[in-house]
Amino acid sequence: PLFCHFKCRFLPFLMPPYIDEDFCKMKKIGVHPNENTASVFLPVDELLNIIREHGNSLEIISFS
Repeated sequence: PLFCHFKCRFLPFLMPPYIDEDFCKMKKIGVHPNENTASVFLPVDELLNIIREHGNSLEIISFS
């Protein structure tokens, strides 16, 4: 299973998002930036770095 919850720019973040370690093994992920009008595909580690660069902490755990 994969569970991701990222910081909303309007609501304070009360607990860190939990990322399944299996998610980190994926090579690329498709995301929709702000609107579901286009997809951007990027390496998972790059997405995690972007999340951290925007002030979010991440907890990577095993859900298995």
